[in-house]
Amino acid sequence: MDASLYCWIFAAISALFLLSVIQTPKELTVSISHMTSKTLISKTDDGYTFSISPYGDGYRLSVSPENRHNGTQSFDGWFPRFFSEPQYAKSSLTKFLGESLVWEEDSSNAL
Repeated sequence: MDASLYCWIFAAISALFLLSVIQTPKELTVSISHMTSKTLISKTDDGYTFSISPYGDGYRLSVSPENRHNGTQSFDGWFPRFFSEPQYAKSSLTKFLGESLVWEEDSSNAL
């Protein structure tokens, strides 16, 4: 057999071994699930407040105020949006706005 074939076989076996050995630490899983069970908020300089809150099996990204002073929807109906993970909501909003926001837990909405 060719030497490159041996290398590919070795790489495949090594990858399978690593996948079977690597496990998520229990402490990390607990801290992530605890952190994401609360509502996260981010306020902007132009008066909008974005929030990510648990909703069913996923998370809801919403904006406040929902309507502009003239009654039309803020951000032309882009909100609310639904995501499976909070980090997906954060990255989607960052891409949409073109800037990153600072998120904090909403202390007024304790679960």
